Amino acid sequence: MTNDQSTYNDGNLFVLLEVLARYRTFILGIVGLTAVVSVIVAFLLPKWYEAETLLLPVATDTMPIGKYGELSRMTSFTTGLELAPLVTPADVHARILTSNVIRDRIIDQFNLFERYDVDKWADVYEELAGKTDVTVTEEGLLTVAVEDRSPDTAALMANAFVLELNRVARSIVSGKARETREFIEERVREITAALDSSRAELESFQLENRTVDFSEQTKLAIDQAITAKTSLAELDLEIAQDRRVYGPDHPELQTKMERRRILLEQLDRLEHGSDDTSFFALPLASVPTLRGQFEFLASRVEVNRGLHEILLEQLEQAKIAENEQSPTVSVIDPATPPDQRSRPKRAILVSVATGLAAVVSILIALFLGYVDRMRASGSADYVRLQTFLGAFFGWVPGLRSGGRGEV
Repeated sequence: MTNDQSTYNDGNLFVLLEVLARYRTFILGIVGLTAVVSVIVAFLLPKWYEAETLLLPVATDTMPIGKYGELSRMTSFTTGLELAPLVTPADVHARILTSNVIRDRIIDQFNLFERYDVDKWADVYEELAGKTDVTVTEEGLLTVAVEDRSPDTAALMANAFVLELNRVARSIVSGKARETREFIEERVREITAALDSSRAELESFQLENRTVDFSEQTKLAIDQAITAKTSLAELDLEIAQDRRVYGPDHPELQTKMERRRILLEQLDRLEHGSDDTSFFALPLASVPTLRGQFEFLASRVEVNRGLHEILLEQLEQAKIAENEQSPTVSVIDPATPPDQRSRPKRAILVSVATGLAAVVSILIALFLGYVDRMRASGSADYVRLQTFLGAFFGWVPGLRSGGRGEV
């Protein structure tokens, strides 16, 4: 083996530079041709434009419900969802934006089968997915970017995604509100029936026991009993004095005895009742039992009345939510037709193609230089290489097939 060959095999830099110099025409020709072709291709490729819109998902808020608390407004379909850790409402919106229910509407609206020149749903889904980019920013905002050959169509499609998202969201919110309204309406019917029943029972109790205002009637009966008891005590004192002074047969004493009998009858009627059917005759002996029954029936009426009032207010709020037309996302920056194309990036395309051509041509030049040195040295490896090239690439002009022919 010659010294030059040994030096080449050892990777001498000057030998490598010599090879590059010998094949400079080849290298420059390949690089130049690739550059020209890549420039032509870059200008022949169709132009694509990307339009982008920036969105802010609407937060769920609450509305006061009279004196009974608050009811969440269903302006977001993420209300009540138990999201996984690190998942935000913006992530849910982003996933829905890529759902088929929205993509189907976009495909029909813009006739994408014809626009993308495809026949199958799988193909049009793939094309649309490749030209649509939905991103959640670090701040929790949403960006929807759509690419198309027409800048106007790209902007229209990006804005259409937002409109379809709001439409789907309103449908979900309306469905949830409708279910809530139907449930509340059923509860209103049940509570109304319970309220009517409890009122009827209370009214029947009041008619049967002659109770209107139990506390006032009890107070009136007790006051009457106290007055009668006081009068009876005073009359007993007068009777005792008159019996000692006038004797048991005195006419005035007999009159007072008759008054005493009448007072006793009055006290008995106050305590045990009488044939009096007026609402002022409430027997004191029945007060403990009647009070418990009255308070139980009255409390049922009050509870049902309170529930009925709450449900009626919630029913009104559910009806409002069912017809809510507020958007679930706020558009910060609407999509507008872009002025500059998004691709092809001509400078990058030409630079990458030219660079790859330079690398490949240099590698080919080094390989050819290596082959030349093997041929000059009469190496057996050259014969083996010649056999391989002849067997597989003999059809290439300049290469002969054969066992020991030259390349």
